Amino acid sequence: MNPKERIIKIIDDALSENLVGVRPEDLEENGKTYYMNDQNGTIFDWTMNDHASALMRFYNDGIGAIKTLIHSNGNVISYFYDTTPDHRYMGEKVDKISKKDALVLTCFLYFNADEKGRYGKSLDDSEYTNPSDEELAEFAKLCQPEK
Repeated sequence: MNPKERIIKIIDDALSENLVGVRPEDLEENGKTYYMNDQNGTIFDWTMNDHASALMRFYNDGIGAIKTLIHSNGNVISYFYDTTPDHRYMGEKVDKISKKDALVLTCFLYFNADEKGRYGKSLDDSEYTNPSDEELAEFAKLCQPEK
């Protein structure tokens, strides 16, 4: 399972375990996962916030159902919101992937979203390819603080 498939499975499992009764048809585009890099971008979030930009699934009314953050240490934290009109916070779940998978997936997101001008788009619509060694090196360089 590649890192993209793994993160989608983590989100699927977290959603079904924590928002029991929420069906794909209750979610925007039957539960597509959106990469919310449009506020500050991947490099800013990875460098300043220590995680990739948020992955989100939305209810049909456009309000978030689940927000997932991939941290550089491999923690994957999902936050849940219920279906009531005020969409109350329902808690969180922490999963773990390797630091390398977190880096590889974030690098993939950067080159297939930010670098292609795709902001706030569905992750499901991106064909996954492992970043090359050159892309990983370039991403690491971009994430280094300026001296």
